[in-house]
Amino acid sequence: MTTDSAQSRCLYYRHTCHLPATVDPATGAINVRVGLVWAIEMPSHLGQLVKIDLDRRRQGGGPIVCHPRRATWTFLTRSQVPAGILTHEAPLWSNHRIVILQSGAQVALPSPQGRGIFYRGWINATQSPYRPSGLAVLNSVRSVLFTTKRSPATTTYPPVRSHS
Repeated sequence: MTTDSAQSRCLYYRHTCHLPATVDPATGAINVRVGLVWAIEMPSHLGQLVKIDLDRRRQGGGPIVCHPRRATWTFLTRSQVPAGILTHEAPLWSNHRIVILQSGAQVALPSPQGRGIFYRGWINATQSPYRPSGLAVLNSVRSVLFTTKRSPATTTYPPVRSHS
């Protein structure tokens, strides 16, 4: 019988999933420093729609980490987003609480020691080195934002004034 520890989980992430993971000895938290692996963080309600769109386009299946207390999902991607897109579209992303984590940022991964505020879970668990293209995730984000902007269910109307 094998027990799951932060060290054994970190080794799994490093060897099987090719994630440059490290363990914080003080907390048992497992982190990945953004560099070769990029990360796109967004509110969970938007992340759900992006995941559906990626799956529909057959570009999904990559690792997605959830942070329930912050209600965010983080998509781990390949680092294929040109700097021009990052600069040009930054206002669009920030208006919707979408963050493209830059080189050096830390992403917390699920750990057996993760409890309470440190808890992270998998929406799509990583089981291989596969990660979707950062461009594919951002294209799905654009598509979802455009669709929800046009949807009558999300359109806000001015309040009705009574004529009394």
